[in-house]
Amino acid sequence: MATTATTHNTHNNETNNDVEHVEMTPVSKQQHAHLHAHNHLGLSGEPPHLSRTASQLLRSASKTLTKTNFDDASSAFRGGATSASATTSKRAAVDAPSLPAHAVRRPSKVARRSPRGAPTLTGVLSELPTEILDAVATHLTAEDLGRLTCTCRYFATSSLVERASRELVSRNANAHVAALQPAKGETWLRLLWFQSSCERSSVATRHVSLGSYHTLATIRAPLPSCRVVDDDSDRSDVGDDDEDEAERLELTRSETGTSSRLNVQTAKDGEQMICAFGRGFHGQLGRGGYERSLVPAPIALSSADEFLEGLRSLDVVEESAEDRELGLTAPTTQTRGAALSAGSVTVVCGASHSAAILPSGKLFTWGLASSGELGHGGWTPIELAVPRRVGSLGSLRVSVVAAGSNHTLAVATDGSLWSCGRGRHGQLGHGAWHDAGPFARVEGLSHRSVRTAGAGAAHSLALCEDGAVYGWGANAHGESGLPDTSALYAWPTRIPALPADVSLLSCGSRHSMVMTFSGALYAFGRGRHGALGLGDDQDALAPRLVPLLAEEEHTNAEVAAVAFRVAAAAGRRSAGAAQLTAATCASAHRSSAQVPARCVSVACGGAHTVAVIARGSGLEVRNTGANAYGQLGLGDTNNRHFLCRVQGVVPLAVAAGDGHTAALCADGSLYTWGRNDWGQLGLGDSRGRRRPCRVGKW
Repeated sequence: MATTATTHNTHNNETNNDVEHVEMTPVSKQQHAHLHAHNHLGLSGEPPHLSRTASQLLRSASKTLTKTNFDDASSAFRGGATSASATTSKRAAVDAPSLPAHAVRRPSKVARRSPRGAPTLTGVLSELPTEILDAVATHLTAEDLGRLTCTCRYFATSSLVERASRELVSRNANAHVAALQPAKGETWLRLLWFQSSCERSSVATRHVSLGSYHTLATIRAPLPSCRVVDDDSDRSDVGDDDEDEAERLELTRSETGTSSRLNVQTAKDGEQMICAFGRGFHGQLGRGGYERSLVPAPIALSSADEFLEGLRSLDVVEESAEDRELGLTAPTTQTRGAALSAGSVTVVCGASHSAAILPSGKLFTWGLASSGELGHGGWTPIELAVPRRVGSLGSLRVSVVAAGSNHTLAVATDGSLWSCGRGRHGQLGHGAWHDAGPFARVEGLSHRSVRTAGAGAAHSLALCEDGAVYGWGANAHGESGLPDTSALYAWPTRIPALPADVSLLSCGSRHSMVMTFSGALYAFGRGRHGALGLGDDQDALAPRLVPLLAEEEHTNAEVAAVAFRVAAAAGRRSAGAAQLTAATCASAHRSSAQVPARCVSVACGGAHTVAVIARGSGLEVRNTGANAYGQLGLGDTNNRHFLCRVQGVVPLAVAAGDGHTAALCADGSLYTWGRNDWGQLGLGDSRGRRRPCRVGKW
């Protein structure tokens, strides 16, 4: 039997007069519903018996819902839920083109039933069974589901979004990591958004790194042109629109007081560039010289042909929409080998040396090489001012690199761990106490597949694929996480008392942090100046859970105590006043606890720690520890012993140096603050900052 289907696609009272006649093969109504859903989900391949008309109509419905309505509301996780709901509260349903009665099986009464007074779904989506809508929703992102909740009261009040979020969260579980569960006061949608934030943060973290007195970051060309004048005037013209200046940076040799023009070839538009700024005394900026740079400047391209070719090959690599939003080209996960996907360049800073991984897996290092930390082996100058490929790794492809004060760790795509540099504290993990020039494999972990690694001043950590964390090297303050603080560990030793779902680790000079997939943060090592965020200056000889919101709870308690003292001084101290004050204090604690907080990313500096915290409807920068240079970004130089929020920055990833801090935002902007005597903040001068400042037009 041949059937001619004629469809008029309408929306917002606009009529599409395109009429299409398609011969349809006889199939059951139930088959039609599932076939339409198959095409609506965008699955590969065209299923049999699928009408081209019905296929296009369902795709039109999807586009209507995605483009028209999503653009009318902001994300539910960025504080826009309230305003969006106020705007759309008069709209009870999403209108969309309707299907012919014969084209799709109508849902059963059970599927269509809704509580009295609850909004109902109309249009083409109402023609689909509930199980098909669930399948559609599981192909959306957390941001898309949030926009659905903002835009349509049906999705805000029904359980469809929560069911889809739960399914997506459970998909991220594996053999070593159990599925997450929402905390009290947390929805599945917010939990899904937390997971998405962790993935995006792991991407962005690869693009910025801080050393003792220098900074590396990757950007897309063109680089904002900058001209730096001598230090006496203490000013800079950042972001000049002169196109001629974009081709060449005029830098001043502040140390000699004489100006000299340094020719720097810029990359073409859209190509990725590694920029460096700060101290260059040991060549760690990779610009072919040893002068400092007060502004972001590309590395000496003409001095490293192979490195340049590797960078210029990035523009032919396909990017994801998320990477284009960040202005970066980056991997999408933090797992082993991720650095080789999506055209990512990873940059890492040690105390006075630098490293970068190209998408091909080739490792380049430059800077100070006094202890063999560059890993070249053989005859190597004590300082290398341009990037040079590490040949001691042979044909191995590197996925992760970590740089300490004077040693370097590299994780290959096959899960092997390699180390080089200073080893007098056992931080190389070779079972010896001497330095090693070329990279050598850490045989103590040859039976394990290593996912990532971290390096501190004289200790090292490694995270294996099964979630086990190993530490070795110096342990005088417990920074290696091992029980005996009087011993030096020359072999990797498993750290006890850590959960099995560790996802990220970071090493400071003498303290360490590890983060779990569920967003819990653990600290151990030197606690001087409050670097651990545990509320005191004591060392943590074993991993301890860090309270993410202790600073706010402490502040709430102080406010309640002050209110009580004021009431007492005014002569109104009574049983009723005391009860009221106690109730106020308890309410403050409850309000703080009702908003769950999870750690998204963490970075350890010299004696301070900075973290990205997911809380409520957004991401926050919180840090603790030493603040002599304003590296906490709180506007003063007072140390903190709890994680305190930094105002004015919505972060995606953070990095910490000895005395300065950086945050990379979702729009690609870079903020820096703290110590700046060598220009490591990239702001065009040598004045420190106590609050976040944006770097040019980054």
